[in-house]
Amino acid sequence: MKRKILSLAVMGAICFAGSQSFASMINQQNARQIVGTKISIGYAGYHLHYKESSNPSDKDTAWMNGGKIKLEYISQDKGFLGHRYAWGTFMYAASSNGKYYGANQDFLGDYHKLETNTDESIERGEGGFGYAQIIKNKFIVKESIVIGEQWWNRKIKDGVDKEGYPAKGYEEDYGNMYAGLQLEGDYYFSNGLSVGLVAMGAVSPKNESINQMYNKLNGDTYKMGKAYRWKVALPISYETGRLTFDITPFYSGWIFHKSDVKKDYIDGGGYILSWEPSSRTEETGFYANIAYKF
Repeated sequence: MKRKILSLAVMGAICFAGSQSFASMINQQNARQIVGTKISIGYAGYHLHYKESSNPSDKDTAWMNGGKIKLEYISQDKGFLGHRYAWGTFMYAASSNGKYYGANQDFLGDYHKLETNTDESIERGEGGFGYAQIIKNKFIVKESIVIGEQWWNRKIKDGVDKEGYPAKGYEEDYGNMYAGLQLEGDYYFSNGLSVGLVAMGAVSPKNESINQMYNKLNGDTYKMGKAYRWKVALPISYETGRLTFDITPFYSGWIFHKSDVKKDYIDGGGYILSWEPSSRTEETGFYANIAYKF
């Protein structure tokens, strides 16, 4: 919890440092009122698909329901690189009826197919700052540096495999900080409608303090290998007065490389080796938001 609060505070400070005071931000003479401060809140829903690269049969699937809040600021003043631009988001989504597909090892050492339920919860805080170029009040291009962190709690419930053997569940906590670049382009029509394209790429380095997974079953904290995050989104918005309604289909995900190897000592002497395998996580869904411009 302390790490989450600290991460969100740092991202908020970065966004604030990339902007000016929030006072007197609105340029009422701008035909589209593109500059200024906007806060949005809404629904976030997506299909989660997790798969281990070394064992494709080991995977999670779930429909995640949650919410998202975003604060965005574009300055009035135009410099050499355009208007100063800053933003920050926080999203939470969860599922209590996900599915886990994997394998269960019986007391003879044989493996059997396993299907059981999962609880999933994902929180993500993200912030960015950069510049925005406004072209004839119709087209806007935004470039920004992105810094964020994701917290994922993955709980595999107890179950029974296909052969009737009991399967012990387990729980994992992932914490992954990342940094990258984001590019967004939006075109504004005269009737209040706008359409856009967002592309983001980021990297999470191999470092236990910022890229880790904790397994509550054996008590090990694994230093994950280097990870990559991506996102592509298609925002569609309608503006009327100070309100904006939008729906944004998106596709995003992670690629994680294998973690370090841990020694787990067992009663009676000896040890077994454990690690978190490389994996790929994909999210396909949409945001539905309402925004207010100050």
